[in-house]
Amino acid sequence: MRKTLVALALAFTPNVSFAADYAVITAVHPIFHDRYVTRYETYCHDVEVPVYGRTGGGSSGDVLAGAIIGGAIGNQFGNGSGKDAMTVLGAILGANEASNSGRQEVVGYRLEQRCERVANQVNEPVLSHYNIRYEYNGQEYHERTNRKYTLGQRVRVRTSLN
Repeated sequence: MRKTLVALALAFTPNVSFAADYAVITAVHPIFHDRYVTRYETYCHDVEVPVYGRTGGGSSGDVLAGAIIGGAIGNQFGNGSGKDAMTVLGAILGANEASNSGRQEVVGYRLEQRCERVANQVNEPVLSHYNIRYEYNGQEYHERTNRKYTLGQRVRVRTSLN
């Protein structure tokens, strides 16, 4: 019985065997897909920045008026000799304030570097696969593969023999 089953199995099994042969690669084309990533760049440029300064102090008339007003205000404080001291102190402070009363104006410009960071989306292609062509027995075949082949390389192909 066992021999009969083996004989039946062999009778209905196709007579296929595989042999190895070689083909020659005739074309290799890498195929890429797009991948967008963010890259940052810094851009710098020069900017003119105003420089401020006092444009002269108060005139002598301004200083004298400041001293008189300051003395009058100082005279309102203190008693006896303290009143005299407050008058002198008020005159000194008034004169000083009038002397420093020059306005802030632009007296020049200086260059200053300003930088900004800018984000850019850039394409970085990524290898997806290879499309290859090879010739075997006078016919040309195409195949997609993840393996890198070189032009003219011999590759093993499996053929079936009946």
